[in-house]
Amino acid sequence: MSSPDENAPKTDTKPPLDPARKPAKPGRRPDPPKTAGRKALEQALSESGKDLKDLT
Repeated sequence: MSSPDENAPKTDTKPPLDPARKPAKPGRRPDPPKTAGRKALEQALSESGKDLKDLT
C-alpha cells in the first residue's frame, strides 16, 4: 500500500525562467567576450602596427 505523500499530485515542477535579455540593436551582433588568446593576439597586432581587420 502506498502512502498519501507518494501519490500526491506534483505542483509546479518546472524551473523558473531566466530573466529576459534586452534585444540587440538590429543589424549589429554583440561583441564576443575576449579570451586570453584574443587579448594576446590583439596586443601582438597592435605592437606590430596592424589591426584585426588586416588579417582578412
